[in-house]
Amino acid sequence: MTAIYRIIALHTAHRGGMNAAVDADVRGIAKTNGESPFTIANEIISARIGQTLGLPIPAGILAEDSSKRLYYMSLDVSREQKQLPPVIAADFVAAEPRLAAGVMVFDVLIANGDRNVTNLSLDPGFVPPRPSVFDHGHALLGTNPPIGRDRIELAADKLGCVDDDAAIASNSVLCAQPLECRHLREWTERVASLPSFVFADACAEVATTPGLNVSREDAAFLATWLTDRAASTGQIIWDNQGSFPAIRWDLWGMPEGQP
Repeated sequence: MTAIYRIIALHTAHRGGMNAAVDADVRGIAKTNGESPFTIANEIISARIGQTLGLPIPAGILAEDSSKRLYYMSLDVSREQKQLPPVIAADFVAAEPRLAAGVMVFDVLIANGDRNVTNLSLDPGFVPPRPSVFDHGHALLGTNPPIGRDRIELAADKLGCVDDDAAIASNSVLCAQPLECRHLREWTERVASLPSFVFADACAEVATTPGLNVSREDAAFLATWLTDRAASTGQIIWDNQGSFPAIRWDLWGMPEGQP
């Protein structure tokens, strides 16, 4: 279902055209590179990939204030325009089993070490509650040492979303949940089928935007890393079964024990 964004101000000046377009304002949640040089780049790349996969990641834009300071602004998807309540992980998985598996696979793809109960949502303002997935500033190039190319090299054969050398914390709330193998397999196959230009274009976008701290060389390296990781995401998950204690691995459907 398409996300609905609430208009907070609708102006009367017409822009012309047969559809009588007018100026309008919507609300967003903005973050900067103030605490880490790659926050905005991580958000942009992750959002482009996740949206291409079909995950309900809110639309995001690059914005600047009057001092030319850059922000990543995720448009507000909440029905009531206020902070959404934290999810209960088990309830999220029960309500959205297919989506939960998709988020888990996506987090492995982007080595997201910060999936917690505040960056998944089931908005009770909608009936049925509408899910959304957001806040990926800690993924990919990271926020805490190691960061940049050092982090993605370190995460090459690791999940990057549990308490290992490539993750900032062990707070991926979906790892302990009974995710269904059939959904995990569906999403790993979807990830593996992504064309390499999806990664190349997203990485090039941040490299060609001044102020995002990603060189063309590092962007090309990250795009290649993502292409390789997309092809091996299923294998990485299979090789780290101990991090997913509630999954019925005998239902994975492996030919000769391999994904």
